[in-house]
Amino acid sequence: ADSVPVSTDTAMRRRLHLITGLILFTYAVTHLLNHMLGLWSLAALDAGRDLFILLWRNLPATVALYGAVTIHLGSALWSLYRRRRLRMPAWEAAQILFGLSIPPLITMHALGTRFAHVTLGVNDNYTYVLLVLFVLEPLAGIKQALALIVVWVHGCIGLHFWLRLRAWYRRAVPVAYAAALLIPT
Repeated sequence: ADSVPVSTDTAMRRRLHLITGLILFTYAVTHLLNHMLGLWSLAALDAGRDLFILLWRNLPATVALYGAVTIHLGSALWSLYRRRRLRMPAWEAAQILFGLSIPPLITMHALGTRFAHVTLGVNDNYTYVLLVLFVLEPLAGIKQALALIVVWVHGCIGLHFWLRLRAWYRRAVPVAYAAALLIPT
C-alpha cells in the first residue's frame, strides 16, 4: 500500500507532542509514586513530597512542565483543527476527550497548590491538601480522583499506541499492564 508522505512540520509536531506527553506522564508517575507513600504514613508522604518538590519545583523543571502542558494541548487542538472529519477509532476519541477534559479537572488543584504556594506562601504539604480535598471540599476530592483516572488513562493510551509497534513491547505488556493498574491504585 502506498503511504502518505508526512511533511517535516507534521513530523516535528508529532515528535514534540510525544516528547511533551512523556514529560507530562513522567510528572504524573512521580506524583502518583509520591502518593503511594501515603499507604505507609503521612510522614512518609511528606518525605516523598520533599523529593518530588526537589525534582519538579525548580526553574528548568517548571519551564519543561508548563511548556509541555502548553505545547501538548496546543498540538492536540491543532490536530483536531486540521482533521477533515471527526470519524476516528474509539480509542482515539477516548484519548482526545480524556486529554481535553484534563485542564478543567486539574486547574483548581494546580491553583490551590503550586500557585497558592508561589503567590501566597501557602505551605501546600499533604496535611493541607488532604484537609482541603477530603474535609473542607469533598467534591474537590472526588474531582481530583476523577482527574487522576482521566490523566492516567490518557497517558497509558498514549504510551500504548506509541510503543505498540516496538518488537520488545509485546513481551513487556504484562509488566506494563500491572504497573498501569498498580501505580494509580
